Amino acid sequence: MYAGGGGRAVAAYTPLPGPSAPGRSSSPGGPTGAFVAAPITSLTPVIGAGYVAAFAQTYFRPPLVSELRSVMADMRSPRKWWSNRLLRIFLVFFLTNLGSTIGTVVGGAQIFSNL
Repeated sequence: MYAGGGGRAVAAYTPLPGPSAPGRSSSPGGPTGAFVAAPITSLTPVIGAGYVAAFAQTYFRPPLVSELRSVMADMRSPRKWWSNRLLRIFLVFFLTNLGSTIGTVVGGAQIFSNL
């Protein structure tokens, strides 16, 4: 660390272990994929954290044909969004990108406030 408060900014940007920490997720594709991808993909505008987490979700829990057929009916009930694997992929994509954006804005603001 350099003298200038950089350690506080790095510590504020580092994710804390919580329910989405590796090994604590019931779905290996969702929170774990997001936890691993977020620090890397926040720095590259080409690859978003949501892409990586959604790909991991698709790889570990691919949608079933029956779920593809029932997407329109399942979209009407927000409760079913979590049980339909295809809709869950979209949720993982959206919520991961939202969390990564919030983290980037908050971390960036703290870094710039220390300059």
